Amino acid sequence: MKHPDYATIAKLKDILGLSESTQWRMRKDGRLAFFKIGRSVRYKLSEILEQLEAR
Repeated sequence: MKHPDYATIAKLKDILGLSESTQWRMRKDGRLAFFKIGRSVRYKLSEILEQLEAR
């Protein structure tokens, strides 16, 4: 079951225009909230949008 509030790296790239390397850098610096399912990175879109609006 897919939940529309969660995004993969590719989906976030389409939505926000952030390249994979930019996403990696932002995750590493703590600027993007994420979680992992196995080796897959997922983002909760509502949290990402809140973080970006707060900047």
